[in-house]
Amino acid sequence: MSDAFNALLQVQTEKDPAFAEAYERELKRIQTYDRIVNAIEEHREDLGLTKKHMAQVSGIPYSSVRRLLTSSGREMNPTVGTLVDLAASVNLRLTLEPDTDRLETKA
Repeated sequence: MSDAFNALLQVQTEKDPAFAEAYERELKRIQTYDRIVNAIEEHREDLGLTKKHMAQVSGIPYSSVRRLLTSSGREMNPTVGTLVDLAASVNLRLTLEPDTDRLETKA
């Protein structure tokens, strides 16, 4: 992102706590999606499998698989079911882990 954008973002987040919270939530969502898709793509490459193979095994149309696994596909908003099917096509499964950055202690 540009320096001008980052400066504007910093000003906005400092003056508007609700905006800052919404921005952090969205950033976390995007980063999580990217980690999932990148892990699936990396594992596919390690196995030497094609995107076409993934499409056949998962039942997801090839064009969708291709878009999901490219940088332009990052604009897509796949369902959890789609990500589960895509991961399963390369013998992976999605698991949940605690977000230690957001854990709060109860008083």
